[in-house]
Amino acid sequence: MKKINYLNSKSLKLHENIIKSVSNYLEREGYKVTANHINHPNGRPKNLNGFVPDISAIKNLEKIVVEVHTSPKMVFQNELKWKRFSCSGNKFWVVVPPECYEIAQMRKKVFNIPVEIYCNDLNQEFKIEPDKLNSK
Repeated sequence: MKKINYLNSKSLKLHENIIKSVSNYLEREGYKVTANHINHPNGRPKNLNGFVPDISAIKNLEKIVVEVHTSPKMVFQNELKWKRFSCSGNKFWVVVPPECYEIAQMRKKVFNIPVEIYCNDLNQEFKIEPDKLNSK
């Protein structure tokens, strides 16, 4: 079966840049990171419940699975992936650009998916408040 690519070249570049930004942040916080799509030196994440996440990060016994969505269409097309990643027993984050934030929050609420939605504006360094990073 052919994989469908919902990303145009601009969206693909944004997708890669956000993956790099979030990966760098998690590495600075002491996580061992694997990342898909960017030729990360640690390789790409392993398949998790039928899908490969954009980022997988582990520190001590805490694992974070991250998906990056850069268009409203991507947010709407990935409900099954969100459900599978959120029930994996790991923290699950979705990182989106500002124009997708409200849509992602709506999907989280409508489908009652336990996911943390973060907005990444590439004009600023990606970061999360320390109390959010350490809470489950």
